[in-house]
Amino acid sequence: MSASCPYCGFDNEEDTAACTRCGAVVDAAEADEDDLAALGVDEVPCPSCGSINTSSAEYCTSCGTPMAVITRVIELSSANQRGPLETWRVFGVETQMVARDADLARLDALHHACVASSSPSFVAVTSGTGLGKSRLFAELRRELDATFSSAVVAQAECRVITTAPFAVIGRLLRERFYISEDDPHAIASRKFGEAIRSILRDDESARRVARLVGHMIGLGSGDDDAPIPEDHNRSFEALAELLRADAARDPMILIIEDIQYASAQTIRLITYLRRALSESPVLMLLSWNPDEVIDGSELSSLETDESIVLHNLTDEQVDAFVRQTLYKAREVPKILVDKIVESAHGNPLAVEEMLRLLISEGTIDTRQSEWLVHASRVKKVKLPQTVEAAVRARLHALNSEERGLLEMAACVGDAFWPNLLVSLGRLASERD
Repeated sequence: MSASCPYCGFDNEEDTAACTRCGAVVDAAEADEDDLAALGVDEVPCPSCGSINTSSAEYCTSCGTPMAVITRVIELSSANQRGPLETWRVFGVETQMVARDADLARLDALHHACVASSSPSFVAVTSGTGLGKSRLFAELRRELDATFSSAVVAQAECRVITTAPFAVIGRLLRERFYISEDDPHAIASRKFGEAIRSILRDDESARRVARLVGHMIGLGSGDDDAPIPEDHNRSFEALAELLRADAARDPMILIIEDIQYASAQTIRLITYLRRALSESPVLMLLSWNPDEVIDGSELSSLETDESIVLHNLTDEQVDAFVRQTLYKAREVPKILVDKIVESAHGNPLAVEEMLRLLISEGTIDTRQSEWLVHASRVKKVKLPQTVEAAVRARLHALNSEERGLLEMAACVGDAFWPNLLVSLGRLASERD
């Protein structure tokens, strides 16, 4: 009988006190004091108060702080690999990333160059909607996890509607330090302060950085009522100090998506960090859609070290993409592939949306383990010609309850929570 490691997921031999892969305690209850002493697990300091804990402790026995406050979390299956990327699935089948291997290899090479030279690299990744920017980043993260890279990755996206000039930086740091957007302000501020103390170590510096950066991103604790300059220069330098100290421990990859929606203040901050992190192994990946950049935008002043442009897929690549995704089908009629190739215009997101639409309409029957494509229906089907049209067609195919749920969620905004939708649904029922 094997013993699964609670930290890395590796299946160890029975009666193993320590994981043979990562060295963590597999079962502290079964390990005697000599075993623990030999493993050195009784010498793990709390990142907040410094009290000594065993490495199997999830929370400090003295102050209750999470012992993994700045530890990367890696999700592993029994095969020690991450499971399918949930976003890119068509009826349970994960789609394959097509024609982006060279771009993925380039990002990996840039990361290793940053580590080798202990210097930053700011990279622009641009393309139109649906051509694979987010998927490229997701595959990079999966590759890093699969190789047990020491790199720390944090990712956030800019939003069309935002409430604060540095909201995306706040989301980036929340992900870095495992702070949920649902956490109450007081708890989020405490976690943020504890994470900074664990990195900077010096209490005075930690308090200053937490105060300045926290004020900038809306995670201030309010413990210090001293005024903070509105020009943000001190906050910019405090953030740079935090990132330099963090990157000195492990190399960092920071990803900001949809930067065409970023505020002018955020663009200036990124420009500042490019100079301030001159001796730190930080790979900053910035993605945007050139078609959505407004004339006169601050984005035009943003300097990057390298640019990666994602182009539309060829007809042959779309053909392969469709057949890979429909591998469960007994037969994939050529007329279906040709129609999708003609309508998708080389856009992988459009291909996925069309396949989902065909499944929802029953043209592709997924009720059996072996899928069935109804060739007679394919001849009559009219596919949308743009990504936006494909999304509208899928919305039109929803039943009234599903469409109503989406409408309520859209009224709430980019982020919504289930309990609110339940309440709105009950109110709608009462009115009816």
